[in-house]
Amino acid sequence: GDEPTGDGDHSNSNRTVDFGFYGFDLVLDKSVDVGDGNDAAPAAPLDYTIVVRNDGPSTAYDVQFEDVLPAQTSFRSASASNGASVAQSGGRVNANLGTMARGDSVTLTIVVDVAGSAGGILVNEATVAAPGEVNLANNTDRVENPVDPQIDLTVEKSDSDDPVDSGDTFRYTLTATNNGPSDATGVQLVDHLPQGLSFVSASRPPSSTVGGILRFDLGNLASDDDASVEVTVKVDDDFFGTLLNRVEVSANETELNYANNEDEEPTTVRPKIDLEILKSDSDAPVRPGDTFRYTLEIRNNGPANATGVTVVDTLPASGIEFQGASQSPLSVDGREVAFDLGSLAAGDRREIEISVAVDQSFAGVLLNTAEVSGNETETRYDNNVDDVQTQVAAEPGTLSGNVYVDHNDNGVYETG
Repeated sequence: GDEPTGDGDHSNSNRTVDFGFYGFDLVLDKSVDVGDGNDAAPAAPLDYTIVVRNDGPSTAYDVQFEDVLPAQTSFRSASASNGASVAQSGGRVNANLGTMARGDSVTLTIVVDVAGSAGGILVNEATVAAPGEVNLANNTDRVENPVDPQIDLTVEKSDSDDPVDSGDTFRYTLTATNNGPSDATGVQLVDHLPQGLSFVSASRPPSSTVGGILRFDLGNLASDDDASVEVTVKVDDDFFGTLLNRVEVSANETELNYANNEDEEPTTVRPKIDLEILKSDSDAPVRPGDTFRYTLEIRNNGPANATGVTVVDTLPASGIEFQGASQSPLSVDGREVAFDLGSLAAGDRREIEISVAVDQSFAGVLLNTAEVSGNETETRYDNNVDDVQTQVAAEPGTLSGNVYVDHNDNGVYETG
């Protein structure tokens, strides 16, 4: 006969009524917002969004939600779109979502902060449940986010002396600091020595010194830690000017701020000079009343040009008088005659002639001393002074009259 129930199912008994599936089906879908890509950043927030819906056909009662927060994170906040109370305890977030009719959905938002030292993979899992549910396959969802370690390395460079002189030895101090948030691995300092410097030694051996580029492997550097290297260098003997030394720091992790990964240190190198003076006289010996000349030869043996070159000629204390010079003196102060030669290039020479007159009554030795100086640092001082001795010989005397022997000591010339 005909199917009395009218359900089209002829396999069942006419005495049985088939009402079909009458339960509910809760579905949970979880996502996470980490910006670009899928990697989580240390010391940064993670925003989890969880959508719970009831696909019906029946109403779900006493719907319970739980989210297990990842290790290496700390809870910041949570909320539910239906106003349900959301609480966190011991790394678990729970909420009673109450009653959900067919087609209802609730959106939950959970915000956590990733630890600065976090690494590996952050795993977050959420579950929804209600009494009497049959299909539990879609009640749980999880997201996984690898942690991208991030660092902020800085480097600072200083010199032990400034200014320095050509040929000097001094030190650079290089300090690398990791401002975190993650630990840094494979930290390397690269020091670019400028022209005019040669490497002497370092407080830790460089891994490479090719072409004046020093590489130092610092290994690992924990967050908020630092490491220093002292580099001893020598200035070339013929260099003067400004040394500009540049250093860089790098590591394996993602760098947050490249602007402070490099530093420069300028060092002023004062030029060095070797001024020399030679002094000679035009006549020797001379006689009282004579006029003669002193010749001063001034040389700059380098390596740098000399500026502010001054010559001071100190005439003898007595027996001589200044008459003039081939160059106008800067000053004549008593026995000191000063000359301003200005600049003297490396390898150049200059001469000054000084005319003097010997006193009529003087006899003996005239000692004249001359000294040269400049603004720059001298490589040696023993040739900055020279002197010359000039013998003054008196005219031979003559006798007139008679010479006799006074035998009786009466002071009278007697014949016979």
